Amino acid sequence: MRLRALLLASILLTATPLTAAPFPEFTDLREKAWAAEDAKDYDQSLKLYKELVAKGDPAGHVGLALAYLQGMGVKENDKTGADWMRKAVALDYPPALTSMALLIESGEGVPQDQVKANEMFRYAAEKGDPRGAYFMGLNHLEGRELEKSAALAAPWFEKAADAGHSDSMFELAGLLSRGEGVARDDVRSLGLYTKAASMGHGGAMFALGAAHEFATGVQQNRKMAVMWYSQAVAINYRDAYNNLAQAYLYGEGVEQDKVKAVALFEKGVAGGDPYAQANLGKILLDGVDARANTKRGIELLEAAAAQDLAWAKTELGEALFRGRGIRQDRERAAELYQQAAEAGDARAMRLLAACYAKGEGLAKDSAQAKKFYLKAVAAGDPDAKAELQAFIAAGG
Repeated sequence: MRLRALLLASILLTATPLTAAPFPEFTDLREKAWAAEDAKDYDQSLKLYKELVAKGDPAGHVGLALAYLQGMGVKENDKTGADWMRKAVALDYPPALTSMALLIESGEGVPQDQVKANEMFRYAAEKGDPRGAYFMGLNHLEGRELEKSAALAAPWFEKAADAGHSDSMFELAGLLSRGEGVARDDVRSLGLYTKAASMGHGGAMFALGAAHEFATGVQQNRKMAVMWYSQAVAINYRDAYNNLAQAYLYGEGVEQDKVKAVALFEKGVAGGDPYAQANLGKILLDGVDARANTKRGIELLEAAAAQDLAWAKTELGEALFRGRGIRQDRERAAELYQQAAEAGDARAMRLLAACYAKGEGLAKDSAQAKKFYLKAVAAGDPDAKAELQAFIAAGG
């Protein structure tokens, strides 16, 4: 199923004070159904959901919808799942409104219709479901049949964050930290990240780690960075493995432990993180502490480059240019430098300039060489200025 529809698994049955299901007398029955589902006792959960349906509780309709959408105890059938969701919507249950909107947005069991989905997200938000407001905010950010505008997204995130929705706290904190659509406010941003992190939000934990590592809105504190990255890793937040691995690799905020660093990189690689792929690839290619494995190193750099990580393209380009761990191919190296340079990688700009200056991997072109040397200097590459001066002195 598509990504947004998969979000149903985490949002459908989570009640908030604003969206609590009607018929509180059925709370015990609902909790038994959810516990059975968590235990993968689907025969029991389906039986209890049907009992709730018979009593007129929309949580039962939603439970059966989710069962069909995800094949829990029944054969997966998006259309049947959507039909059950419609029945919950007919009972004006706000969480079902949001979930139905997700199905309409992704075309799961129903015709895809982004405009209609947005209308339903808005209605769900007005009925008190913070998740409806959250998706309105996201769709404004992404311009999904709504005006693409961070300024218009922010109030929706604000509304949902005020209702205790951690994903909305995270999104609003990001806007505040960047001053995107709202006035920049590092103090409030960090407060929202901290509150979301206290609710178990891995992205917020990671953001707090990065804030302390790179002194964004707070004084640099690498020990605090390690603490937050460690918390994110503890709940298997993919992107945190790479940053925590870097801390152990260089002994920043924690005692240096290269063995642990490699193990953490491996965890990130297993999750498909391009940064972990690139960093571990470079370690294996360079043979750090005799960990040489050029074949796998190249494979990891290729995987990271395939995910459009500019730095990985530069590293892979250098390996191809020199024939290190892979058959030499300077034409492909130059292509990778070009791609990485266009993405803003300063080192790639310098290496591309050198290719133009010497006619290696592409046709010699002094004007292009000077252009990319100047770009590399402006982008902060530490070696670009000296190479530009040498290029000019040589008549370039």
